[in-house]
Amino acid sequence: MILSFSDRYRYFVYAGSCDMRKGYDCLNGLVRNEFKKDPLLGDVFFFLVSGPE
Repeated sequence: MILSFSDRYRYFVYAGSCDMRKGYDCLNGLVRNEFKKDPLLGDVFFFLVSGPE
């Protein structure tokens, strides 16, 4: 995977434990609670997940 970054956006990476099955509401909550950011303002958030253990 190749990523291209732009100066127009701010990028944030969440490397904590995240259950992607919970969908948008869970990710929205993580952005608001952990980053103290509004997910609708145009910033880009990456969520790292691990495979099944």
